[in-house]
Amino acid sequence: MKKIFFLIAACIIMTAHGNNINCQLSTINCQLSTINCQLNINKHTDNNTLKIMYAKVKTENGAPIADVAIKISGRPTYITNDDGFFYFAADNNQFTIERIEKTGYKLISPKLPYTATTDINTLTIIMTLDEKPQQTSLREYGQKLKDNALQLESQRMYGDAADSLIKRANLDTENVRWQIETGMYMHKYGDYRTAQTFYNRAIKKAQELYGDNNQWLAECYNLYGDNYFVWDPWGASGMTSSAMHFADAKTYYNYARSCWISLLGEQCNAVANSYLYIGRCWRKLENDTMAMQCYEKALDILKSLPNPDRNIESAVYVGQTHIYFNRNDYASALSMLEKSLAIQKELYGENSENYQAVMQQIDKLKKIANQ
Repeated sequence: MKKIFFLIAACIIMTAHGNNINCQLSTINCQLSTINCQLNINKHTDNNTLKIMYAKVKTENGAPIADVAIKISGRPTYITNDDGFFYFAADNNQFTIERIEKTGYKLISPKLPYTATTDINTLTIIMTLDEKPQQTSLREYGQKLKDNALQLESQRMYGDAADSLIKRANLDTENVRWQIETGMYMHKYGDYRTAQTFYNRAIKKAQELYGDNNQWLAECYNLYGDNYFVWDPWGASGMTSSAMHFADAKTYYNYARSCWISLLGEQCNAVANSYLYIGRCWRKLENDTMAMQCYEKALDILKSLPNPDRNIESAVYVGQTHIYFNRNDYASALSMLEKSLAIQKELYGENSENYQAVMQQIDKLKKIANQ
């Protein structure tokens, strides 16, 4: 039976200023191959009583492994993303791994539960392929359907591409990723009702597999909120259109915020992003006071981080621009847009679409202010 080797590389951040630390992980000689890897670490929080552990799961060739479920004692279940990455909080000098799972594989080592100290550099995990032939065929067929959908989309055959993704999602309704990807495609092309169907599936399955707080669930809630933000199901059903869909979007953005706080604590980019989205909903609901409070909360979080997401910060300034504009405070509105413009210039340059878009808004605002 072919063996698949995984590596979890986790290091504790001890610096108080978020400086990069390069950890050259040791070379591990195995029966089949050698594992070489390097982990670059950034401090996540200034709260020294809460240690944030960054970890990445790789193959022996360095390729990331997604969808590995890892349960840390006293913490929710974490699932590695497309880059094989996850991070978790440890409130003392050790942590215990209770469960390591990946669909289609059987864990060989380490023996669980496994207790490690927070200064660990590497932990080798060996899992063997444990799939039935039909499961392997299902995964391969699912990949073919996705590849076919991408090709059809590139040919502008959007309906056929959707059919291919829907067929893939229906092949395995327990595959959270397949449900999300199908929902995202439907949302992209305006079929919000169908997108909601697949997001519902993803949320239900993520809860069943990984509990009430996990990355999949947080991402699903964000996507569900995005769907409601642009979709008015009452108006689409022939009923009187209302702002209720913005309230529904806000509800799901709040669910996502709660998930991220449980996973990472409040001081992180993901929670700041949630406050940005919630603020947008309050603004659409014509409650500028609540919207401004959310925007200010997002900025407070970003300012506390050693590596804040500048795109979120830029978007917050744009949101504040709308509020000041509604108050006829054009000077403050212009100031917010100029802050956003400075960030776009720093990130993408003056020739970027983002920079030019903000510049156009500044020109329009100046004309209105001078009337």
